[in-house]
Amino acid sequence: MSSLDKLKEAADKAAERAAQAKKRLLLAQQREKKKLSSEERKRDARKKVLLGAWVMSSMTQEEIQEHMNVYLTRDSDRELFGLAPKLADASNSPEAEQQQQQHGVVTSQS
Repeated sequence: MSSLDKLKEAADKAAERAAQAKKRLLLAQQREKKKLSSEERKRDARKKVLLGAWVMSSMTQEEIQEHMNVYLTRDSDRELFGLAPKLADASNSPEAEQQQQQHGVVTSQS
C-alpha cells in the first residue's frame, strides 16, 4: 500500500469519525430541545393549575358556572362543570354573542 493510499484511507476514516460525531451532536441537541420543551409544558400546566385554584377560591360556584357557561363550547368540557351541552345554533344567537363579549370571549366568527 502506497503512502498516498494510506493518506486516503486515513482521510476517509477521519471523515467517517467526523460524520459520526456530527450525528451524535445532532442527537444530543434534539434530546436537549425535547427536554426543554417538556419542561416548558410542565411549567405551563402548573401555571394553569395554580390559576385555576386561585379562580376557584376567589369566585363562588355560581360565578364560575356563569363564566364557564359562556366560555366552554365542547360538550366534554361543559360536562366537567355540570353544564348542559351547548346547542350549535344557540351559540350564534345575539344573546350568546353579547354574553361572550361581556366575558371577553374571542370567537373565530367574522
